[in-house]
Amino acid sequence: MTTGDNGVAIMICVKRAVPAAILCGVLAVTLAACAGADGASPPAAVPSVSSSTVATDAATAPTGTPAADPASAPTSIVLHSDRLEVVDAAGVQRGSVDYTEPIANAVAILVAATGTQPVVAPSAHVVESDPGTSYSWDGITLTDPVTAVESDWQFDWYARVDGPSSGALPITTAAGVQVGQTKGDVDARAPGALTPVEVTGGTVYDGTFEERTVATGASGEAMTYSVRVRVGKAPAVVTTLIAPAQNWGG
Repeated sequence: MTTGDNGVAIMICVKRAVPAAILCGVLAVTLAACAGADGASPPAAVPSVSSSTVATDAATAPTGTPAADPASAPTSIVLHSDRLEVVDAAGVQRGSVDYTEPIANAVAILVAATGTQPVVAPSAHVVESDPGTSYSWDGITLTDPVTAVESDWQFDWYARVDGPSSGALPITTAAGVQVGQTKGDVDARAPGALTPVEVTGGTVYDGTFEERTVATGASGEAMTYSVRVRVGKAPAVVTTLIAPAQNWGG
């Protein structure tokens, strides 16, 4: 596991039919006008369109597309140990993708939520992850390692959060931990999660929470995934969140 301060393990055109009553009226006016020119009786009045005709005509008119409900608009991105979610102001899930699903599903959800396309670039090897491809937005990066997945419980991609928000959407965890919060904030939201780690130039705090067992090792040990957090050196605030974080091996 790395001990660097910034490193963290791990248009329709509508044609409407003219009602027959109106056509007859127009025809009557035309014929009467011709007769009037020859000195005949004055033109007949144009017949009015009946209320039933108006009602029918209005009922058959296109109604257009209903406006989107503002209450269902995504308001935050939530990092879990098993999935990434987009929720609305009421906390209702508006998009969810497991880390075992293809990364294309996750990219589609974030594009829809943020309204922006990611910056796509090669990613270098880091602890617990091989080289691969990264998809980056403000505050969050999804990485798809080149390593083949051998078991259905293994993650296909992971998320790294290094900002408090992506555009107008805050990025948080289910426990409410967010980049920029103080160590005290983390202690209150995830008690006992943080452990001090001595690094060059000072002390950082690493921790995991929302831990879940995904498999059992050869020696019977639990193999778990979690959300990993790092609180940097002074000022001691959250600098990074990663999920899923592997809690075994090196």
